Amino acid sequence: MGSFVNNWMVIVCTLDAYMIIGASRTPADLLLDSLALLFLFNLDDVAGDLGFVDEDDWPGLRIAWIHSEICTAPTEDDEEKMGFKETCNRNFNMLNYTLSFWFCAACAVVMPILAAITPFLKIAPAD
Repeated sequence: MGSFVNNWMVIVCTLDAYMIIGASRTPADLLLDSLALLFLFNLDDVAGDLGFVDEDDWPGLRIAWIHSEICTAPTEDDEEKMGFKETCNRNFNMLNYTLSFWFCAACAVVMPILAAITPFLKIAPAD
């Protein structure tokens, strides 16, 4: 579930950046709204801006095995021993990361073009 939430935040923040660019009327508005979006993006990090849990309190060495488990491709014996739930979970995570990557790659090309051609002043209500 954690990987889904992280990818969800990446996708939502990418879409929100487009809206922030369009809604800001001054560079100060753009800067402050972008910093607020950065705060929301970093909210779920362990040593994030809120600091409820410090890096020293996080048992990073105890859970370092996650990296080796995720980054190593399972052997044929491991795949045979995996149940249906583990296989579906692994496939869902890989699909989730792949779709998020390609979505962000497409947005890196499309969003600046859309921001340049969208008439935000006609869309936004007047003050």
